[in-house]
Amino acid sequence: MILDQLLAVDPSMALSVFEIDQQRCLRHLTARNLTSKYINAIDSMEISGNIDGSETTAFTNRLIFAEDIASHPNSLYRKLSKLALAEGLASCWSHTVRDDHGNVIAILVIYYSESRAPSKHELAIINAVAPVIMIAHKAQLSRAALIKERNKAEALAESRRLFIANLNHELRTPLNHIIGFSELLLSNPKYKTDEWSIEAIKSAGKDLLAKVEKAIEIAASHESIPKEKFDLVRFWHSDIHDHLQNLLDQTPRDVSIIYTTKHIPVLFSKTNLKQAVLYILDNAIKYTETEGKIFIKIERVNQKWAIISIADNGVGMSEKMIKSATKAFEVADPSYTRKHGGLGLGLTAADKLLQQSLGKLEIQSTLGKGTNVKIWIPMA
Repeated sequence: MILDQLLAVDPSMALSVFEIDQQRCLRHLTARNLTSKYINAIDSMEISGNIDGSETTAFTNRLIFAEDIASHPNSLYRKLSKLALAEGLASCWSHTVRDDHGNVIAILVIYYSESRAPSKHELAIINAVAPVIMIAHKAQLSRAALIKERNKAEALAESRRLFIANLNHELRTPLNHIIGFSELLLSNPKYKTDEWSIEAIKSAGKDLLAKVEKAIEIAASHESIPKEKFDLVRFWHSDIHDHLQNLLDQTPRDVSIIYTTKHIPVLFSKTNLKQAVLYILDNAIKYTETEGKIFIKIERVNQKWAIISIADNGVGMSEKMIKSATKAFEVADPSYTRKHGGLGLGLTAADKLLQQSLGKLEIQSTLGKGTNVKIWIPMA
């Protein structure tokens, strides 16, 4: 764009902008009115001597012009003379482009087909253009750096995705085999006397599979998940109710549910919400005694948010435990997990799943009195 504006002033000129790479070689950044043969010949041309030395005066901090390239004493021009003359270029003016620290980052070069020196007006234009080229070149370098970082991040994300997929397969497959074969054994009357042992194998396999799934979900929590519009109340009846009943069949608790309205349209990932809710319900049941109670409330808070509140009057958590409850690889209190089972990853996994779809997890708890976990879901 800048070179095009210069050409608009004088279409007879030829222009190029070089950079100097780390091997002290010239590299074309852009050019106008020059043949590809000339451009390719100059690219990778090595610059010898000190950058500010007499041998390469084109790199001094002032405009250098050769009225006649063929007779100019500078070594750089001697290297260029045969190429330039073959292209019909007789004179050459060059100006360094320096960064904020005074380092040469590029060279603006102007060619003419006749031997001549620049006029005062042309000198003023060239001196004004050099700083603009510096800004444009810095912007280009910044864009290139951003693209490089983006590509690196995308490659890392793809490697992470493949690793998680492979880990998922490697862990799930043998566990599913263990669970499947134990179910086959349980269905065979021949192994009736070993039923207790086989049931223990099956139960341990399912327990380990659930833990693996939680760990995988935490590891995969940075992947983008598609969202959909659905009704939160209907979602509870179709996707949660039966699962909750299965949990209560295994571990009976007194559960009450309140809906503040019949329809609550939300925009979220159904899969993520379902898994997050089940993790929190599992925790509420697990950390509540047999005579304890669980209170569930589904409500629309305002135009932006809906909430699913799952409260219990169980063991509760201290402030310190709440802070570490959603942090990966941190267990709020190891004694809790030893007593009630699990790895203490339920709230961590739920939090990560909700964040993927721009939801939030809020924990309110008092040690010895119970916990209230609120799931914040964006309205549609």
